[in-house]
Amino acid sequence: MKTQTLPLPPTLVGETIRLGLAVLQIRIQKQRIFVIGTQSPHALQCVIEATTPAYALAKTLTPHSTFYAEGVLCACSQSKTAGLELRVQAIEVETVAETLPITEGSSAALRQEHRVAELKFPYLLERVRLTAVIEQAMRAYLCEQGFVGIHSPKIMGGISESGSEVFTLEYFGAKACLAQSPQFYKQIAICSGLQKVFEFGPVFRAEMS
Repeated sequence: MKTQTLPLPPTLVGETIRLGLAVLQIRIQKQRIFVIGTQSPHALQCVIEATTPAYALAKTLTPHSTFYAEGVLCACSQSKTAGLELRVQAIEVETVAETLPITEGSSAALRQEHRVAELKFPYLLERVRLTAVIEQAMRAYLCEQGFVGIHSPKIMGGISESGSEVFTLEYFGAKACLAQSPQFYKQIAICSGLQKVFEFGPVFRAEMS
């Protein structure tokens, strides 16, 4: 059977499908288990009844575990996952995840030590996605206005802007600096005839701010 990917089209309602998912949330009851499975950024509610052989396996799942589920896709007005849920008939557990070493209430130092685990928190992933959407919209607008995107060097042989502190490093036996500003290169681009330019990228200033 073909393994489907989220989001699922409504035309699959009533069909038996197979999905590979990661556990976002799990709620175990005596009669059934509810699992919110995810293929980031999409999610689907899975329901495993106690009368099915899949129930015992589903009880071993933990948040962030990965599994394959096979079942009938159903419309469900109470489902918060696009009004759909999977009535699971069979489960194949791929990995059982250990409890994360941090929580959303952990200290900043501990979260930084376990940055990969921290990025599993949905609210942080949404921040990353939101930043990407904003940048994409800004880039699209500037391009529509006739601007040209450029990429200026980030390692330079000298200071790019006076009056601010600079990060220095050894670069193949020579002294180099991290770029403090792309202004010089934007001026070069404008003088060369591009006229309107923009850049999205990092700058580095050795300042406590």
